[in-house]
Amino acid sequence: MKKQLHFIRTLTLAMVMFLPMQGFAQELKPGQFLPELTSEQKIDRLRGNLLAIHFGVLSYAEMHGQSIEEVGRSFGKMFATSWPDVATPEFFVTAMNSNWQMFDLQMEVLEVGGDYVKVRRDKLQFSDEAESWYQERFGHGISDLKTFLRVLEYEIISEIGLETSRSVEAEHVIFTISAGK
Repeated sequence: MKKQLHFIRTLTLAMVMFLPMQGFAQELKPGQFLPELTSEQKIDRLRGNLLAIHFGVLSYAEMHGQSIEEVGRSFGKMFATSWPDVATPEFFVTAMNSNWQMFDLQMEVLEVGGDYVKVRRDKLQFSDEAESWYQERFGHGISDLKTFLRVLEYEIISEIGLETSRSVEAEHVIFTISAGK
C-alpha cells in the first residue's frame, strides 16, 4: 500500500507539472536564487517526466504509423547495445531490479537454478485518475505502457542471448530468465 501511495503521489506531481503554471508564478528579482528541490522531489519530478516522455514517444510513433510493439522492439535493440553481449540470468535480474525501482516496484527471487532465475515483480499500476489523465493527454494509458516495456524488455533479453517466460497474477508479474540455447 505504501508503494501505491508513493506512486500515486508521483503521478499527481507529474500531472501538476503539465498543468498551466500560473499557480507557480511569483515575482522574481535579479540576484534571487530560486528554491531547490529535495532529493525526493527531484526523483518524483524525474519519474513524472519519464512517464510523460514514454507516452509522448508512443504518440509520436503512432503519428508516424508505428505500432507500440515496433517502437518497443526499436528501443529494445537500441538499449541492448549498452548491455554485455552475453549476460547471465542473474546479471539481467539484478540490472532490471535497479531499473524497475524507479517505479517503486520490488522484485523477489523465487528460484535459482544452474541456468535460470525465477522472480516475482510487483505490477506497474496507475490510479484510475492517473490513467484517465494520461489517456486524455497522450491517447495512451497503462496497458500501452506495459506493452511497450514488455516488448522492449523481450528485445533486450533476446539480443543479449537470454530467454524468458512470464505470467501475470493479480498484483505481480512472475518471470523466469534463462540462459539461451
